[in-house]
Amino acid sequence: MTKNGNGHDVAAVYFLAFLAGTLMGCTSSTTDRRIDACLTVIHDPSAPSYDVALALAFYKLAEIGPPALTALDELLRDDDARVRLLAVRTVGGMGPAAERCVPTLENLLLDQDADVSGAAANTLKSITGDRDTL
Repeated sequence: MTKNGNGHDVAAVYFLAFLAGTLMGCTSSTTDRRIDACLTVIHDPSAPSYDVALALAFYKLAEIGPPALTALDELLRDDDARVRLLAVRTVGGMGPAAERCVPTLENLLLDQDADVSGAAANTLKSITGDRDTL
């Protein structure tokens, strides 16, 4: 692993610079292209600084808003608990606009990861208010 003058992994630094350009610089791209760029990052856990890249991709999906709900609903079913948790939190930030994700979120109430199931419960409340969703 090659380090730069600040002690950072050079490959990771270049990757994050590329990622920032890809995700943040594509605001003029079509919504579908922006969502696809995020999904590419999310589905590459071998990337350097994956946790940072993952957070950046979900930030961008949140910024896109309701047009990203189809992709987010799929991410709620991902094998990786980190991805599910970030998807739950991103959907939760969309409030009632995320109504279409309620059935998947209800399934996540029984998720083996306690963070995911707890976040799903909170997100269901933010989407549905106090009404019973089960």
